[in-house]
Amino acid sequence: MIGWLILAAILLFVFVLLLRTARFRPAEQKYGSIEPVEVDAARAVEHLAEMIRVPTVSHADASKMDEDTFDRFRAMLPQMYPNVFRVCSFERVDHTGLLFCWKGGSDAAPAVLMAHYDVVPVVPERW
Repeated sequence: MIGWLILAAILLFVFVLLLRTARFRPAEQKYGSIEPVEVDAARAVEHLAEMIRVPTVSHADASKMDEDTFDRFRAMLPQMYPNVFRVCSFERVDHTGLLFCWKGGSDAAPAVLMAHYDVVPVVPERW
């Protein structure tokens, strides 16, 4: 008798679960209008090419890193992207970290965008 009650309770639970799943509709989210953004593709390519030419090579041993090269790279950023530096707060973190904070217009959940600008050392002859 108890076995049948347990089986009935499980079947009832599965039925309710399937019914609620079938009836579930996520809340409709409203987003602002999407405005097209003009991108100067040639300028973007030029900036990327300039940044790639700076050999920001990281080493596990910090004494092998060329700090002047990293400084040169960091100095390029405000020249290339002045609006980012105008709108965002900026601070250096540790040796090579750069932290930009772009304050949103609402209390919505924050987003994190990450990237890196250093590369690992290579042996040129093996490329």
